[in-house]
Amino acid sequence: MRAQGQGLAVLTTIVAVAALAVLGQLLSRQVRPPAAQRQALTAIGLTRAQLVADPLSAVALPVVIGSVAAGGLAFAASGLFPIGFAERLEPIPGRLFEPLVHAFGPFLVAASLVTWVLISLLLGDRPPEAPHRPGRAERLASQFRLGPAAIGSRFALTRHPRDPGTVRAPVIGLVLVLGVLVGALTFGASVNSFIDEPARYGANFDFATGAGGDSVPEALRSVLEDDPDVTDLTLFGTVLANVGSTSLDVTGMETVRGALEPEVLVGRLVRGADDILLGRVAARQLDVGVGDDVVVIGANGPATFQVTGLGLIPAIEGGDGIGEGGVVTLDGLRRLDPEASSSVATVRLRPGAAGVADRIREATGITVGPLDRPSEVVNLQRARTTPFLWSAPSPRSSC
Repeated sequence: MRAQGQGLAVLTTIVAVAALAVLGQLLSRQVRPPAAQRQALTAIGLTRAQLVADPLSAVALPVVIGSVAAGGLAFAASGLFPIGFAERLEPIPGRLFEPLVHAFGPFLVAASLVTWVLISLLLGDRPPEAPHRPGRAERLASQFRLGPAAIGSRFALTRHPRDPGTVRAPVIGLVLVLGVLVGALTFGASVNSFIDEPARYGANFDFATGAGGDSVPEALRSVLEDDPDVTDLTLFGTVLANVGSTSLDVTGMETVRGALEPEVLVGRLVRGADDILLGRVAARQLDVGVGDDVVVIGANGPATFQVTGLGLIPAIEGGDGIGEGGVVTLDGLRRLDPEASSSVATVRLRPGAAGVADRIREATGITVGPLDRPSEVVNLQRARTTPFLWSAPSPRSSC
């Protein structure tokens, strides 16, 4: 639920920025007086501050009314939320008044829109350049060799003397809208890549077998070692330990064939029984880095390990993964628990191999397949479509 809520909060912020840019651009162009009208008002004695205050006061009332109405509409629609997985866990369904959203939110929207219009009026109240000096639009158009591109840029960016304001505000608004749209789509693509590519969260193997708490059977190990389609074989086992008052899942690793090892982001992989590779989240929680010592307390008492690096920790036998926990050698794991053993065999196959899992299952009677995804990945998967749903209205809004 936290993952879904944080994702919606981030994406709502992106959409809010885009909406403010579009509305601010629209309002500023509607209320900005033409150059001829400004000259006439200046001639009868109005100051620059009065010229800005007049259209600003005209826009303030509808902005305030619209923002308050939006807050009321949000409260009326609050009974429709939460949605999806979180809806089944909501203890008190129905409407909910949230002061930060329904009270402070309209005030923030109104203040942002009025500020946008104020800045637009101040920027647009500058004397136009002399006609004989080529403007930026003219200089840009001269760079195009194709006639349609040059003509299009002139139509888009050149302002007639009778037109109110400048093209700065529309260009800034368009850049903001496109920026947040690209940001939302990029965020969504990154989430999809993370979910669809297990190696990004530490599961860099084709399948695993033997999970269940017991040691990997010798018969299964022999079958995997002798199979010609198995290019990499690594055994893992996990115990729950502590560093002070902080729990730490420690996974022991035994490489049997190839180099199926956790990916190292900083530093190096573990080599001896005194080394430990930590996840980024675990290292931050423990306030340690590469080269530091950490005292881990297991069933056999405290043991000191040196942090050799930070990496992607696989979620083995209840380990959280996703930055949590640490990896040691199998000998290092037995420093914490002399009874610890390898309970999971992870396998990487040669390219093009087929039917290996079925073959191993028939030979040993042991189920093989991918490990369960970590809970954090499952939570993220529930919100994977949110970035695309929120970014879809952006192009229509900008028009």
